[in-house]
Amino acid sequence: MQSINGEEQLVIGGDLNGHVGSALDGYPRNHGGQGYGTRNDEGNRALDFAEAHDLVLANTFFKKRPSHLITYASGGRSTQIDYWLVKRDKLKTVTNTKVIPSDNIAPQHRILVMDIKMDIGQRHRPPTTGQQRIKWWRMKECKDQLRVAFNQIDVNTNRPANAIWEDLAGQLCTAATEALGLTKPGKHFIDKQIWWWNEEVQLAVKEKKLAFKKWRQTLTDLDYQHYRNCKSAAKRVVAAVKLAQYDQLYVELDTPEDVDPFRYCCQSGDNRLCSLYHQRRPINRCTYYRPPFFAFLIGDPHVTTLDNAAYTFNGLGEYTVLEAFGENITFTMQARTAIAGVIGVSKATSFVAIVAQENGSAKVEWILKNNITIILVDGDVANITDSRVYFNKTSVWRSENSSITASFPSGISVNVTASYGALNFITMLPESFINMTQGLLGVFNKDPTDDFRAANGTVLPFNGTDVPSESRIYYEFGVTWQITANTSLFSYNTSDGESWHTYNNNTFVPLFYEDLINQTSPERLAFVNASCGGQKDCIFDVLSTNDTNFGMATKNSAGDFGSQGQALQNFPPNITTGGRLFTSLNQTVSVQINAKDPNNDTIVFSMATNSSGLTVTPDGNLTWSPRSSKPAFDVVSASDGKASSALLLNLTLCNCSAHSTCLYNQTTLSMNSSDGSSFQVAGCLCDPGYAGAYCTDDYNACVDSPCHPGVTCTDQPAPSLGFSCGPCPVGLTGNRQQVFR
Repeated sequence: MQSINGEEQLVIGGDLNGHVGSALDGYPRNHGGQGYGTRNDEGNRALDFAEAHDLVLANTFFKKRPSHLITYASGGRSTQIDYWLVKRDKLKTVTNTKVIPSDNIAPQHRILVMDIKMDIGQRHRPPTTGQQRIKWWRMKECKDQLRVAFNQIDVNTNRPANAIWEDLAGQLCTAATEALGLTKPGKHFIDKQIWWWNEEVQLAVKEKKLAFKKWRQTLTDLDYQHYRNCKSAAKRVVAAVKLAQYDQLYVELDTPEDVDPFRYCCQSGDNRLCSLYHQRRPINRCTYYRPPFFAFLIGDPHVTTLDNAAYTFNGLGEYTVLEAFGENITFTMQARTAIAGVIGVSKATSFVAIVAQENGSAKVEWILKNNITIILVDGDVANITDSRVYFNKTSVWRSENSSITASFPSGISVNVTASYGALNFITMLPESFINMTQGLLGVFNKDPTDDFRAANGTVLPFNGTDVPSESRIYYEFGVTWQITANTSLFSYNTSDGESWHTYNNNTFVPLFYEDLINQTSPERLAFVNASCGGQKDCIFDVLSTNDTNFGMATKNSAGDFGSQGQALQNFPPNITTGGRLFTSLNQTVSVQINAKDPNNDTIVFSMATNSSGLTVTPDGNLTWSPRSSKPAFDVVSASDGKASSALLLNLTLCNCSAHSTCLYNQTTLSMNSSDGSSFQVAGCLCDPGYAGAYCTDDYNACVDSPCHPGVTCTDQPAPSLGFSCGPCPVGLTGNRQQVFR
């Protein structure tokens, strides 16, 4: 079993003469819990065998009626003793198992069948270039030749249009072929779209190829030396360019410039890039993790600032929600409001459009239309799916709940959801923008008392607990952030007469919460309060719009965003134990994995491994008991139920004999898994008298022929390093190593 390659498909079937029963007690990885009868000792031995080799009994994983489980029936007794065994990681290839009661191959035994999908593989054919075609990509470098060729085209126009077009197309292709050349079909395809490839490398490689062709034609020493010089120069250029790109990558991995570094580094096929990614953003530790800071706006505009101050602002028009400034960074987000409710006559408003842009990147707009979010990118409608789409350094994608998120190069992201007549959105900022923001989301400095800073710099007094009245917030803070026609980022449909003036009504005065409460009867207020469960924003929206559905949508959004905020503020556990383990074959090593949770949540440990010899308890007791020299890989996870961190194990196995010392720092084999964990085999320092890779061989002291030629050499058994020489040849004397006449 141990000699079978891990990539091979292993299938074992037959009469194991044991009852594994219907319960999976003690063998959750090997028994599917869908067996028959009661387990006996022979069944335990079968399950022990399966556990030792990480196999599963496939016909215990499919729920069947008893007649499709019983494999042996005699004398009124029915049992299940025939099984199919496959490797656990191949269980997904098994689609069905069952007994066919009517087709007996013996008086008592019944046929047990299994349906399995097996990839027989196909011979890999290296990709080749397609059919012959014109090298249109050379148009820029050959524009002069192409211009001359096109000027020589002469088309007779005194013919039908189809004939003129066919003649013109034919002459264009002929001229382009002469000027640009044709590709050679059927050649091995070489993809040169390498992440570090640039024009400098291309020119150096091209010069080397031209020099090689010339040398092959002339075969002179001078041309050969020129080719060697070009080849060396190309190598130097490639090395310099790659080094510069790696240096730039080091910088980008320490900044939010790259919106998806893992995809570029660890899915590029370049192991060095992936190692660099894990070096700069190690998965083993969460010590330096800092959650993003967030603010959200929902319903009949209820705002929670970046410093967690909550207020309501019912302005009608377009306003600056957030302006963020950093080193060479300017981010602006603006929002548009409209009369809230389906009737459109209430004295309250809701968000119906949002626009955000960072300098040097795309402008993204979210427009509410019939409770559906329309996305504009740089003024044009964009179709957004669940896959990230990149627009000039900005990525946009749709989530499962139909919310649409835009992530900007600075690390700022905006997530927008349409909900019953309003756009609700949550904005997340990195900690680097502290003291760098202004607008309706306040001054981000972890101090809510100065969040109500007007556009002119004056601050509405706030003690951090008792929010100012809505009327003061409206007049002294909110309306000061109304944008102008010159500062607006919104796209207007000018063909329909739409402009900034269409959406900005300076005569509108909202109905404030205090007035709503005073104008509402106690009975109505009690009913609304019960419907909203006491949630203030919901109560306000129901009273201001006279629409219970609108208020409930606000309540649900507040709950969803609150949950998102709690999840964002949760720190994952920080694993403080190192990930290196080493032991010898058939020995056991244990280590306690320790982790700290900044939120004091309960930590539970688990693991993902390919070895049955590796286990971890929920409280972090890790044990490694290797029973074979098969490479083992393992990732230990520490979870607080909301977030997790991982410890990539570095396992070193010693397979040396008892006549040696393990050299754990001098490995003879090293392997890396795709998950980042690694496995090594330790070197062996042999005791005197022993040799071989694992010190299992007796050192042969006669290997260097220490005896005189013609004299027999006999090696002495280990641990001796000695040898003995046979008698001297006839007529000669000596010590058998040196012989004299």
